[in-house]
Amino acid sequence: MQLVIVESPAKAKTIEKYLGGDYRVLASYGHVRDLPPRDGSVNPDEGFAMAWENYGDKARQLKAITDEAKKADRLILATDPDREGEAISWHVQEVLRAKKALPKDVERVTFNAITKATITEAMKHPRELDTDLIDAYRARRALDYLVGFTLSPVLWRKLPGAKSAGRVQSVALRLIVDREREIEAFVPQEYWSVTADLEQAGQGFEARLVRWRGEKIDRLTIGREGDALAAKADVEAGRFTVSSVETKPATRNPPPPFTTSTLQQEAARKLGLSASETMRVAQQLYEDGAITYMRTDGVQMDESAISAARNAITKRYDGGYLPDKPRHYQTKAKNAQEAHEAIRPTDFSRDSVGSGVHAKLYDLIFKRALASQMASARLERTAVELTDGTGRHMLRATGQVVLFPGFLALYEEGRDDAADEDGKLLPALRAGDQPAKKGVRAEQHFTQPPPRYSEASLVKRLEELGIGRPSTYASTIQTLKDRDYVRIEKNRFFAEESGRLVTAFLERFFERYVSYDFTAELEDELDDISGGRAQWQAVLEAFWRDFKPKTAEVMEQKPSEITAALDEFLSPMLFPDKGDGSDPRLCPLCHEGRLSLRGGRFGAFIACSNYPECKYTRKFGQPGGNGEADAGPEELGRHPETGEPISRKSGRFGPYIEMGSGKEAKRASIPKDLPGGELTLDWAVKLLSLPRTLGDHPETGKPITASIGRFGPYLAHDGKYARLGSTADVFETGMNAAVAKLADAANRGGARKAAEPLRVLGAHPRTEAEIRLMAGRYGPYVTDGTTNATLPKTIEPDALTLEEAAQLIDARAVAAPAKGKAKKAKKAPARKSPAKKAGAAKTGGKGRAKAGAQADG
Repeated sequence: MQLVIVESPAKAKTIEKYLGGDYRVLASYGHVRDLPPRDGSVNPDEGFAMAWENYGDKARQLKAITDEAKKADRLILATDPDREGEAISWHVQEVLRAKKALPKDVERVTFNAITKATITEAMKHPRELDTDLIDAYRARRALDYLVGFTLSPVLWRKLPGAKSAGRVQSVALRLIVDREREIEAFVPQEYWSVTADLEQAGQGFEARLVRWRGEKIDRLTIGREGDALAAKADVEAGRFTVSSVETKPATRNPPPPFTTSTLQQEAARKLGLSASETMRVAQQLYEDGAITYMRTDGVQMDESAISAARNAITKRYDGGYLPDKPRHYQTKAKNAQEAHEAIRPTDFSRDSVGSGVHAKLYDLIFKRALASQMASARLERTAVELTDGTGRHMLRATGQVVLFPGFLALYEEGRDDAADEDGKLLPALRAGDQPAKKGVRAEQHFTQPPPRYSEASLVKRLEELGIGRPSTYASTIQTLKDRDYVRIEKNRFFAEESGRLVTAFLERFFERYVSYDFTAELEDELDDISGGRAQWQAVLEAFWRDFKPKTAEVMEQKPSEITAALDEFLSPMLFPDKGDGSDPRLCPLCHEGRLSLRGGRFGAFIACSNYPECKYTRKFGQPGGNGEADAGPEELGRHPETGEPISRKSGRFGPYIEMGSGKEAKRASIPKDLPGGELTLDWAVKLLSLPRTLGDHPETGKPITASIGRFGPYLAHDGKYARLGSTADVFETGMNAAVAKLADAANRGGARKAAEPLRVLGAHPRTEAEIRLMAGRYGPYVTDGTTNATLPKTIEPDALTLEEAAQLIDARAVAAPAKGKAKKAKKAPARKSPAKKAGAAKTGGKGRAKAGAQADG
């Protein structure tokens, strides 16, 4: 019997069907072991030796694999064809070796697609485990562990409110923060455009002023309204004649098939999917055999796939859409490794798969891959110049005509920001024509700051800089969201105060380790390990030699010294020059004290030096210099029915609204996704009116309500719950939609087998471990692979959120005894000597250290 190991049960079932009765295919369910989240898991003093530990929730899978391995003649490790897949195979091999269950014959097999032909062919070409890839995995894992477990404790002790730092995570955050600074420093510049509305042979078109009074006009040339009106008058008075018509042919070539990065970008633009959602759906399409492996830098398809694509084009379009020769692509991305194919369909005759988001993502992948082998689009770009009788004023009109669509008939690549493509059609014009003038417009404009990053543009920028690996971008971005370092509004990243403060701290004290160049160079070194050009321990030694002393140096500084250094570093942002010669640090309340950055239990804030006589404060990141003190509660108005005052206040857990006072006061938190982005009296009244009763359920006769809880908006009915997408949904969801959502939530809860997770909730905000909702013998529970926590009866499984699950697991972890140790009767604590107490203090905080282990690079 031959034992085959893959990652997922879906792959195992399909592959076993393809291979036949002599093979037993089992799933490892991903990684089977990892570095335990405690000090000492990586020992730099012993050649960076690593103490691996089996995942607690993988005991059943490991036992099944071990039992079958003892009976097997041959072990075939067939995990994914990348560094992580190689690492999973290595871990499985090492676990079996430790259990003395490793078959004598061990081989490694990889395949790029889960089809019968691909699997059968791969089995004919086994190899040994790739030690270079394994070394590269160990180097990355050790590096991320060392950065997390060394740097995060520095943040916790020196920067109140900070949660973690990571090798790639912190650099990605810096990109977002740097863009925020650019936007804040941007000074808009006024400019005017003058445009004539013309008509020729009944067809209207626009022409803009490009020369005025003999001078060339650029975009910013006309900067005042007076000049714009004078230019408008000159155009209105002139009689313009076509002086030249220039037509140029142009060609647009199709983009290559998707890589991991470009798929994430395009799915964000066209489908509105986050990077993590895209990878989750793509993983399922891969496991279903619909697409090739979705973690790849390569842009090339193999020859058989190119041939299949060309055949599909021939069947779908006439001969003009198929180029004479196949197209071959090469990536331009830094650090690209093109060992794998691009992402493509496994069968080009299959133009649709599944339904919903799976169908949409497959359609995107199918069209992009097919279009990559289609003919180029042929365009004709036209520029027309019109001059008045004096020759001193000139207008220009541009347009574009698609002569042959080529690949554009099937697919056009999206863009993050709209661009002027001169796509407007022009009428037939010849030199000497005098189009009719229908009007002239002088319009005011202002230059715009650079746009905030979207998920697509952030992924693109990280790839351009060579920071991180495309396969890790989804988890890196998710970590920034989970840490509340950033928020997303209208699909754009905004840096939160905590994210800005962490970035400032790292720039001030660890500048080298959040620099773009250093991170990219380190990525190159890690890739050199993969390619066998560098020794993994040597790379780690070079990093650790400088990094460890730097962290020790910062740890020795007092928190007050850290705050003073940050106050100076952030002074241009916190206390900007008012431009009137006044002191930007002068307290606006007492007009005597000076403002400075302070550290508090709940984070940084700005305060007056005359405290406690002057109690002026403002939040870190809140604009200053407006001459007003932080006035505290803000009265929004009075309730239209009760007449009671409604105020906006700030509390320990954020802003809220309050009506009335004392024990009878009614309060409501202010949601972050408030429609319009601003709290008004109308919205305050709505929030205070919750819960909202939609009506009685048509089947049970019991009421359905909508409200906002600690973890977001939800529906409730007869002790059962369903989540709503936004605050607006609480007030807009109707009865029919509510009944359907409650039914969907109930179906999701009962549709899965007990052996499978009921739901995968996501990564633990602190530890990164995957949290799953399971059906247990005594009811539903959540697990992170190490700790299990039973759901209280007050929480409905269908309404359970990631945040609630993480809190349950954390609470259980604190309450539970150490793993593998029996509970003992409590003893009176032994008295410690001062030296032992000091030692204990130094080694404390191991639970928190788990948050620092960032596998984000």
